Amino acid sequence: MKEKSLVLYKQSPALIKSRESDKITITLEKGEKKVRLKDIVLLHEGPLSSLGALEILEGDPQEAWELFQGETPSLKDLAELIYGDFTPSAAWSVFLLLNRTAWFRGTVEEIEVTSAEEREKRESAEREKEEAAGRWADFLTRLKKEEFREEDEPWLREVEQMALGRIKRSAVLSELKREQTPENAHKLLLKWGRVDSRWNPHPARFDCKTGNPDIAVPLLPEEERSDLTGFTSYAIDDEGNTDPDDAVGWDGERLWVHIADAAALVTPDSPLDFEARDRGANLYIPEKTVTMLPPAVTDQLGMGLQPDRSPGFSFGILMDEEGSVADVDIRLSWVKVERLSYAQADTMMEQEPFKTIAALLGKTRQRRKDNGAREISLPEVKIRVEDEGRGEILIKPLPRLESREMVAESMMLAGNAAASFAIAHAIPVPFVSQPTPENNPQKLEGPAGEFAKRKIMQRSRVTLSPSKHSGLGLDVYTRVTSPLRRYSDLMTMQQLRAFITGGTVRNEEEMLEGTTACESLASQVTAAERASNQHWKINYLLERPDWVGEAILVDKTDKLGVFLIPELAMEPRIALRDVRDYNTVVRVKVQSADLPERRVVFAYDE
Repeated sequence: MKEKSLVLYKQSPALIKSRESDKITITLEKGEKKVRLKDIVLLHEGPLSSLGALEILEGDPQEAWELFQGETPSLKDLAELIYGDFTPSAAWSVFLLLNRTAWFRGTVEEIEVTSAEEREKRESAEREKEEAAGRWADFLTRLKKEEFREEDEPWLREVEQMALGRIKRSAVLSELKREQTPENAHKLLLKWGRVDSRWNPHPARFDCKTGNPDIAVPLLPEEERSDLTGFTSYAIDDEGNTDPDDAVGWDGERLWVHIADAAALVTPDSPLDFEARDRGANLYIPEKTVTMLPPAVTDQLGMGLQPDRSPGFSFGILMDEEGSVADVDIRLSWVKVERLSYAQADTMMEQEPFKTIAALLGKTRQRRKDNGAREISLPEVKIRVEDEGRGEILIKPLPRLESREMVAESMMLAGNAAASFAIAHAIPVPFVSQPTPENNPQKLEGPAGEFAKRKIMQRSRVTLSPSKHSGLGLDVYTRVTSPLRRYSDLMTMQQLRAFITGGTVRNEEEMLEGTTACESLASQVTAAERASNQHWKINYLLERPDWVGEAILVDKTDKLGVFLIPELAMEPRIALRDVRDYNTVVRVKVQSADLPERRVVFAYDE
């Protein structure tokens, strides 16, 4: 190599300016650079006056490609045959034929002639690439006008996949210089009319399955069960509930909590078990319920769904005068169950057995309070959208009913009994605990006081080591009463059932694996439910542009207040202005709403 020789540096042409020992100064299109000999490749000895004098020559490589089939020609051989002479421009032009066209491939030092088959493949790929580029250019023209054709469907689906959180980047969003977020993709779909405001992308965004499992369900096996049909038990749920998995009853001596015997059909490591683990929990969104288990499981096991008797996994709890658990009898059972709504049951609370059950549970509730239980009373609502998202949006308050509190107390008692039984017999189960708050809440009354109590609560934890659940005021606790709709409950039931029937109990390592998997998925389900509820609340407000409602100041900083809107169970932040006293009630209206961002700005109704 000498001065004014043409060389290749990082696939770009360069001109040797000078050479000093092992350092070579080269001239590039954008200045000079010192490089080592091994960093460059000689294309032509030159002399080449300047890079500006370098041309890309026109020539037909067909003859050279045919002549050199099966050989390894040099750069000089190809230049002379294709361009008639070996000049710096001819050398550069031959280099541009390598790897970038279908004729030749390889390196400057070792050139390969492609076969006819490979050339056809590469030319076909190049044609497809050019055609795709043309289609993309045509699409961009229509994109600016927002006038789409059928052939634009792949790019529009890409935006939809982005909105659903299934891909991380969209070429369309890049072209429109939009930030690569599902929310921005959602906004485009709304703008283009690809979806309407009721389209709910959130379950898919959190990777939740949106269809019920379709797996074969076995029949209930023949097993010995205790006959507890001599007294009626009651499955009490919200109106319209389709998966009744618990019931309460009183036999004159013991309080019975019956659980749908899900583990009778869903055995560990069976296809049904893996499917349930893969879902984590039922998905309850306003437009529908997506079940963790096939509906056929609930049809066989749901409390009160069979005409004569239901198969149960029953806890018979004997309590002393102070409300302490004196004994727990756990067994497989047949139970007679009547289904009631909370509203129906609430009208029967002065009748037996509800009067006795409520009196007994009043004592256990007081014991929990004495043990630090924190009861929080903030408005809750139930959101339902009729006709699977196409009908009316209904938002109804959940009233605090005595019957609801009775059922909740029964389920907590069963969870405490199940945890105590597991500890006593060294059965690994997922225990639920909650640390004691580090600070005391502000001493406030009313909704502001309830908000303050909730604000300091720490997240519950699920581990294989039992410890106190401070929020419930229980020394030990596990979830067991919802095995048809929550996998952690199903795992606990599988363990207890295996123990009392002489089966194989999973070890800690197996339980840890299952617990870790299902808790992660259950968190995703919860997040999808919350996002979906917010989605439908915003739709509710968008469809009622004149909506005005009451809001209560429950928390504040210097300039912003947190206001509770009981009618919607929403807690927006609004500028305080002259509103300073906790529990002050004001009238608010919607100032703006952003559905994709799930954000509503409220203002005072003045």
